[in-house]
Amino acid sequence: MMFVFLAAAWALRGNAIAVAAYLVLCALIPRPIMLPLLAWILWQRPAWRWPFVGIVALVVASAVPTGYLGDWVASFTASGVKDIANDFNLSPSRFVGPWWLLVGIPLGVWLTLRGRIGWASMAISPYLLPYWVQMLGLELVRPRDERAAAPYRSAATTIGPERG
Repeated sequence: MMFVFLAAAWALRGNAIAVAAYLVLCALIPRPIMLPLLAWILWQRPAWRWPFVGIVALVVASAVPTGYLGDWVASFTASGVKDIANDFNLSPSRFVGPWWLLVGIPLGVWLTLRGRIGWASMAISPYLLPYWVQMLGLELVRPRDERAAAPYRSAATTIGPERG
């Protein structure tokens, strides 16, 4: 997860190599906690949409001859069921089970739209293991380009004359 977090932080800042690495990690080892930033990248940086489709196609194409395609697809749901009951689960799902997703998914979408990727990652995950809390570090990282930085501007910086 440390590699995922580092790639995520640099990808959020706009580093092209980190974006590519993060997209590869999302395709190879998909975890729910990775979805908000993945959605944000594909939404804010449309140039990465087709490369991501290519990455997923390459992963699927390489999984078919090896016989691991079924295992890869099953990994999307199999670990979630057992990890909700995990003693180390820090998410509300530990107490309410998968019902948390009725609150967590809309909350994660709303937070992603607001540019709060770290909190969105926490909300959208059906289970939250202690080492996943590092994704909250994304709250300390701000996008570098102006279009992506728009949700972070305060009213004080958008009203009045420009300051140099």
